[in-house]
Amino acid sequence: MARFISSILFAIILFPVFSQNTDTSSDSDLNKMIHKVGDYMNPYGSYRINFGINDAGYVGMADNASRFGITGALPLIKNLDAIAGIELGARLVDYDETIIFRGDPGYQVGEGNSNLFGRLGYVGIQNKFFSFTIGKQWSAYYDVAAYTDGLFAFGGEASGAFNNGTDGGISGTGRANQLFLLRTNYKNFYLALQMQARSITENSVKIGDTYGGSIQYKSSFGLSAGFAMVIVEDGIDHPRPNQPKSGDKSYVGSLAYEKNNFHIALSYTQFYQHELESITDSTSLYYDGYGSEIFSSYTFGSDKKWRAAILMNILWPAENLLIKDYRMLYFVGEYSYSFGKDSKIFLSVKQDFPRDIFGNSTAETIFAMGFRFSFGY
Repeated sequence: MARFISSILFAIILFPVFSQNTDTSSDSDLNKMIHKVGDYMNPYGSYRINFGINDAGYVGMADNASRFGITGALPLIKNLDAIAGIELGARLVDYDETIIFRGDPGYQVGEGNSNLFGRLGYVGIQNKFFSFTIGKQWSAYYDVAAYTDGLFAFGGEASGAFNNGTDGGISGTGRANQLFLLRTNYKNFYLALQMQARSITENSVKIGDTYGGSIQYKSSFGLSAGFAMVIVEDGIDHPRPNQPKSGDKSYVGSLAYEKNNFHIALSYTQFYQHELESITDSTSLYYDGYGSEIFSSYTFGSDKKWRAAILMNILWPAENLLIKDYRMLYFVGEYSYSFGKDSKIFLSVKQDFPRDIFGNSTAETIFAMGFRFSFGY
């Protein structure tokens, strides 16, 4: 049904072009046109709701990065396709920031109060050797950071992908804005190069404002390894929320092993002026530091629909800083059941051991449950 509805919409848009060579009075020709357009498209979506309560009795409910989109490919010339993708995020449940579920907020800077917002939007070309796309899209950096971003409720906070509570669009580490992205692979090696072209600060360089890339090796026996980096060239000393910070650089390396029902992955990140922490109610500090994530899961049952997973995220600043005593550290256990191809119901427990900038340590336990209803994946 979703494919049929999307086909109708695209057919309406393309109808004037097709009608030049089609007898519009013929119902059969219209049906052929609708199905022809549908052959090149893939509608998909995932509605995700989480509910949580902590040991102090505070509760929260939120859309957990719900999204709906369409991808498509059309033959351009021989052995070369034109490709495009559009993805909208949805936040239809009132958001209570008492309970923070993920590092990725799901939306761009400035769209936090919107019920519908843009997550992805790109066009490009591809063949069997490479793809080249432009627009807002998943970065080369996230190719490697994603190794450990495997839980349904929590995580993704120590890899540098979603820095400062954003989707990584400004820094180019998550869903990067205004991105030129080239991907290619040779046998088991995968290479991606990226550049952001924009004019959002007075330090905008002539061609590219950030540069980055990733290289990965994926073996036939389940081992994967990757390294990625992003360097900001147009940063300023005192940026607004929609501007990059001067000196912003981030590097991440990841390893993963997946065989049969078992999966384990770890990442290590080193960053400069990439994360932001509050000093007082009116003052915040960008800082250098390090991060690490460890993720492991095991699927079981005769139909392999059950999964148990654990995660650790830790982030700490470099030495000799005003906030050198700060630390983010938490552990998560998650238990889930899959119904349908990519729909889930899950329970999670997060044990948090944060330390503030003065070195004061507290502990918090969060219990969460959630649902994902998906199609098209």
